[in-house]
Amino acid sequence: MLTIRDALELPILERATLVAGFNGQDNVIRRVHVADFPGAKFEWAKGGELLLTTGFGLLDNEAAQRALIPKLASKNLAGLILSIEHYLKHAPQAICEAGNRLDFPIIELPPDVSFVDIIEVVFSHIVSEHYAIRERVDQIHRTLTTLVLEGGTLQDLADVLSDILERSVVIENTAFEVLATAQVGAADGARIRSQTEGRAPPDIAEQLIKYGIYQKLHGMARPVYVPAIPELEMTMDRIVATIIVAHQVMGYMWIIAGERELTSLDELTLEHAATVAALIMFKERAVHQAQMTLRGDFVEQLFNVSDSQDAELAERAQQLDFNLDLSYQVLVVTETDAAPEAAPSLLAHVEQWIAPLHAALAVPRGSHVTLILQSHHLPQGNSIAAQLVDIAHADGTKLLVGIGRAVNNLAGLRRSYNQAIEALEIATALGQREGLRDFDTLGVLHWLRHLGPKVLHENTYLGAIHRLADYDTRYNHNLLLTLETYLDEGSMLTVASMLYVHRNTLSYRLERIQQLLDLDLSDPICRMNVHVALKTYRLRNTKPPSP
Repeated sequence: MLTIRDALELPILERATLVAGFNGQDNVIRRVHVADFPGAKFEWAKGGELLLTTGFGLLDNEAAQRALIPKLASKNLAGLILSIEHYLKHAPQAICEAGNRLDFPIIELPPDVSFVDIIEVVFSHIVSEHYAIRERVDQIHRTLTTLVLEGGTLQDLADVLSDILERSVVIENTAFEVLATAQVGAADGARIRSQTEGRAPPDIAEQLIKYGIYQKLHGMARPVYVPAIPELEMTMDRIVATIIVAHQVMGYMWIIAGERELTSLDELTLEHAATVAALIMFKERAVHQAQMTLRGDFVEQLFNVSDSQDAELAERAQQLDFNLDLSYQVLVVTETDAAPEAAPSLLAHVEQWIAPLHAALAVPRGSHVTLILQSHHLPQGNSIAAQLVDIAHADGTKLLVGIGRAVNNLAGLRRSYNQAIEALEIATALGQREGLRDFDTLGVLHWLRHLGPKVLHENTYLGAIHRLADYDTRYNHNLLLTLETYLDEGSMLTVASMLYVHRNTLSYRLERIQQLLDLDLSDPICRMNVHVALKTYRLRNTKPPSP
């Protein structure tokens, strides 16, 4: 990069004198422009211009002299060369004072030095520099392309890019989770937090969204410069580019300045690197989809296996490192607060969380993830599911897990899967948002779910529950929830606290329910029948409303 300091060392400017703005000598010159005054509005300014002028219009015009440098500085020009002794013997005091105040270089030039010669020399240096940068960028692009062709990963890309630029690099997905990272030199607070947490901290990501950084990124086809934002612990400048696969934003790539200012080389290289990252992600996505198809087909075969095993099944099992001669148990996992389309992301997380706990084959099925545990002994699904839920919870994710029975042969896998699905559906219907539900603990709930329509229709207690639900709908009450909470908890104090009502209010509601249904909840048999009918209603109709 050609700076003011570099330019002053050129032979063409050997007789030029820097008279003000000494602290701005590292300003980068990107182009040269000639303009005289008055009336110049600098619409052409893009930043980085070295302005050449004879000072026409500044003579005896103190207002113009005072206004000039603040105007140029606001347009991010690099500096001013004033050819003296045409109209001005020296740079006016107001111009020099503003140059010193704003660190804007003011250079006096003898009148016999031609502007044309200066433009030619400076432009030649800028073009040569651009050519050198372009050559370097092309070399980097060839290196990164070779990395893709040789099967490199996102982490390989981050490592290579970091080595080339001597900068820290971060690659993250659209959920701001870190996919790859490489560190060079010191890191600021935001960088340290993202390394520790494995993702951009939510408060920082939220503020960047509010600042419009990501919106700007999505509206541009090139990297975006992000200046330091100390209040977010981002004390270093950054540039960021989108990673786009098949017209879809798949993530972001960041380059962090560190102890050196970012350059045009960094920006051009990042542009190429983001394209390479897109190629890697496209390849990984294609491979992953092929693997998921293979897994899905294999699981369908397992769920429909007979006692005899064919060669195709054995071959697929070998490909997926699945032993066909062990004991098995099925867990069905869902993230209760996530949208159905989030299943692929859930799969990646579940695979990560389950890996240190137990050998398992994971496959997405609908909006949930199916895990087939395999072991030389009967798997302990409850213990594994509990650990899985705890790990996810620590990561900020609420998991609900349905657990089927452990089986000692492949023929029982379909049954274990159906049991896990039933346990999950019953837990969901009863309003459970997190934790696990074992099929073996369902008891009467399993019976209730499979009762025939005729039996249900003849049950007077279930009819009473339907009448109470209709009453709630008609009068916008919540008596059904009151009844359910009372039957579930038993303690008046606990129920009143859970429903955020006074105990007297709760007593009134329960009396009102008994009057409406003509039931006596003090009778244990009646209370049991009402409780069972209420759970049947939940299983057949809807989730319970929130208090």
